[in-house]
Amino acid sequence: VNVPAAQVTSVDISPTALEVARRNARRHKVESRVELVLGDLFAGLPPGRTFDWVVSNPPYIPQAELATLAADVRLHEPNLALDGGPDGLVVIRRLLSEAPAWLNPGGQLLCEFSPEQAPAMLALVEGNPAWTNGRILKDLAGRARVLAVTRAN
Repeated sequence: VNVPAAQVTSVDISPTALEVARRNARRHKVESRVELVLGDLFAGLPPGRTFDWVVSNPPYIPQAELATLAADVRLHEPNLALDGGPDGLVVIRRLLSEAPAWLNPGGQLLCEFSPEQAPAMLALVEGNPAWTNGRILKDLAGRARVLAVTRAN
């Protein structure tokens, strides 16, 4: 609605999440501009497809912390959307490895993470020739929350 020329491709591994996205797109009258794809990260997309932006809210909670999450999260969010593996970065590592092939030169990746993971997030992209301009963006409460990185040309 706010960017009327935007075309969005949304990929999710959960058919249930995609159904919620479908209902939301219909409710906001943007279904003609939103493509929904079932897949794990970039699986399900046609080969050779590229994007200017990849925005991800992957699972990033370390397995040992899942039981300590607030009840409203622990009891109502699917484990698949939360469990980031032993250090919370399993899916994020895959995303950082796979995303450059799907981004146009100069395209950007935005990836949400837990504030405690900020140093690890920067370490994952520092010195990686696929990425430039790695920086951390803060949320409205001032906590480190999003990795922003640009695909190197």
